[in-house]
Amino acid sequence: MRKYILKEFVRNIKFNIFIIIQLAFVFAMIVFAVSSVQQNLKYYTPLKDYLGKDGVYIYVNNATVDTSKDKKALSNYSEYFDEALYSKGIFLEKELSESEIAKSATEGISGMDNPYEANAYAYYKNVIDLYTPTMVDGEWLSEIDKYSNDDGFLHAVITENGYGLEVGDVYTQSLTTSDGGFKNFKIKIIGIMKSGTRSFGMNRRFDSTKQLTAKDMFESYDVAQQGIPLVLFSMDELDKHNCYGWLTGTGMMIRFKDGLSDEEYTNAINSTYAIGSSFEFKEIRENSLKEIKNQMTVLAPIIGGIILLVIVSVLSMSAVNTNKQLRNYGIYYMCGCRWSQCSMINTLSILISEGAAAILAYVAMKFAQITGLLRNTVVSFGSWQLIGCLCIVIITLIAALIMPALIIGRSTPREIMKSNR
Repeated sequence: MRKYILKEFVRNIKFNIFIIIQLAFVFAMIVFAVSSVQQNLKYYTPLKDYLGKDGVYIYVNNATVDTSKDKKALSNYSEYFDEALYSKGIFLEKELSESEIAKSATEGISGMDNPYEANAYAYYKNVIDLYTPTMVDGEWLSEIDKYSNDDGFLHAVITENGYGLEVGDVYTQSLTTSDGGFKNFKIKIIGIMKSGTRSFGMNRRFDSTKQLTAKDMFESYDVAQQGIPLVLFSMDELDKHNCYGWLTGTGMMIRFKDGLSDEEYTNAINSTYAIGSSFEFKEIRENSLKEIKNQMTVLAPIIGGIILLVIVSVLSMSAVNTNKQLRNYGIYYMCGCRWSQCSMINTLSILISEGAAAILAYVAMKFAQITGLLRNTVVSFGSWQLIGCLCIVIITLIAALIMPALIIGRSTPREIMKSNR
């Protein structure tokens, strides 16, 4: 039967090319739709457990806030504070000579040109494990334990950069130590982040009128706009080397202890005023779910329309194609094929078209991705996009199987041959 399928496919090549182009468009639309759904959930999902409890998001405006080396050290501001999620700013300077290092503790350093100038921050493990930014190569900081035997190195993730730094490269910079001086460290790159990816806790734009959502907890970092790359470290690793990180004027999430009474909750909220301007978790959660619901309301008709379009198109094309091939199916039947096998010829021909359409859509979207046409879009390629396209394949195959069976099953071979003389 294989040769009959290929023969019918080639015989109706113009018709099948039309199907291929249409299905390629449908696959591309499904990828866009699924990517949009994922984007809506991308920032809410990692924070879901936190936002489901009592707490606040704070725009820090008190640079003297003491967080020490303990992710829960903010408890000294309130007995009701539990875990805190935040970033610490890191000073990166050029490699210093021994004499410059000796002077740095008392005289400081200034006016030095750093050949690897960058904005640098560090996270404790609770933030590192919370969210993985878009990586173009290497690994995220959550895998830093793999490099525990690299004595004398600090391990970092950097954005795409103009310095030519890639995964595995090592370069030297000086970092601030807890005694106020500087010390040279060899920094080993373990991962490259995509420029424009969002990182947690770097939102500097306070707006009291803005309705914060989970997405606002993550700030986009575009190297072209900033002029210098972003470098991220593990604060746990920096603590082991006695490096100093300062709490920046950025975002911080503080989760309150469970089971607070109304009075205790109010006291906890009041305690946040010593740190900065705060927004309650329950407000952020409601805004996030509202935004997701609104976006899904827009996407649902689009996805439904795509599926309906596919079903109607495939049913119509299968009907037309089956009617055109009735005489051939009658001949195949008289040569020993069953009606079910004749129906499968049309269905498997559609499957070939779907395979070609999938390849066409993938090549076109990869080309668009490589050339930067998708750079400012939410399009991504992953398992959920594949599942979405497979659902379309299953729907089209079912539709392609039903119509030929209905048309052929109502006729006898003699009637078919007679009507197609």
